[in-house]
Amino acid sequence: MTHSPAPPRDRSFVVIGETNLARHVCASLRDGAHTVRHLTGPGDEELRAAMTPPPDAVAVLLHDDVAALRYALAVAHMSAHTPITVTIFDRTMAGELLRLLPQCHVTSPADLAAPALAGPCLDPAIAALSHTNGHPHAVQIADGRPPSTQPWQPERADRRFQLGRIAGQLRPHDAGTRLLLTGLLGMLAVLLADFSWLLTLGHHPAQALFDAARVVATVGPAAAPHHSTVYPVAAGTFMLATIVFSAMFTAGLIDRMLGPRLVGLIGPRTIPRAGHVIVVGIGQVGLRLCGELRRLGVPVVGV
Repeated sequence: MTHSPAPPRDRSFVVIGETNLARHVCASLRDGAHTVRHLTGPGDEELRAAMTPPPDAVAVLLHDDVAALRYALAVAHMSAHTPITVTIFDRTMAGELLRLLPQCHVTSPADLAAPALAGPCLDPAIAALSHTNGHPHAVQIADGRPPSTQPWQPERADRRFQLGRIAGQLRPHDAGTRLLLTGLLGMLAVLLADFSWLLTLGHHPAQALFDAARVVATVGPAAAPHHSTVYPVAAGTFMLATIVFSAMFTAGLIDRMLGPRLVGLIGPRTIPRAGHVIVVGIGQVGLRLCGELRRLGVPVVGV
C-alpha cells in the first residue's frame, strides 16, 4: 500500500512594504495557497496585531534602509524566533543586523539584479554572472533544459580588457587634464630638444643636462657655445615656450588637486578605451552592477 505525499501545510506570512517587490512576493505566496498579510507602512500597534499569533516568516521589503532596520528589530522584539527576510542596501548595516539577529536573512534588490545584468553585458547567452566563492560562475539557460551553473572563463575577453586598460593610460578626459598633460609634455620636449642639441655641439652629457634644465627653468644655459650663433636664439625661444608650458601645467595641476578625483591618469582607475562596460545611472542597482563587474575583472565606466 502506497501513501500519497501529504499536501503542504498552509503557512502564514507577513510582508511589510509598498514596493513592487513586496507586491510580487505577496502574489507568489498567495498562488501557493499560503496566508499572507500585507502591511504597507504599519505602526507599532498594527504590527503587533499582525504578529499575534506569530507567523511562519516575515519579509521586510523596503527601499529605505533605516525603516527596514527599524521594522526588522521590532519584529525580532515581538517574536524572537520568527525568520525574517529584510532588504538593506548598505552592507555595513546589513552585517551588523546579521550579527545581532541570526534568524534574519539580509538581501537587496540590487544584489539580486546585478548578476542578471552582468551576464548579458558580457555574453548574450549568459543569463546571470556572479563572482562567488572566489571564482566567477555563469548561469546559462538552454532551450528545453533547466538552468545550469558552470565556471566562467573569459579567455578572449581578458585580452580585450587588457588592451582597453593600456589604451586608457595617460589619456586626458577633461580640460584640466589636457592642460596638465600638454604642459608636462611640452616641458619634457623642450628639455629633450635642448639636451640633444648640446650633445651635438660636443658638450659632456652631465653638463648638457644641467644646461637643458636651466633652460627649462627659464634661467638660461650656464654659457652659450662660442662656435654657435643659432643656439642662443633657440635657447631663448625654448625659455619663452617653457613659460607657457609651465603655466598650463600649473593650471591643470591645481584644477586636478582641487577638483574631484573621479578617474586617474595612470593605473587601474583610468578610463578604458575598449572592451569595457558603460553603466548609466549610479543608483543602488547601478552601483552594485559596477562592483560586480569590477570583481569579475571587467573594466567599467559609471555615468
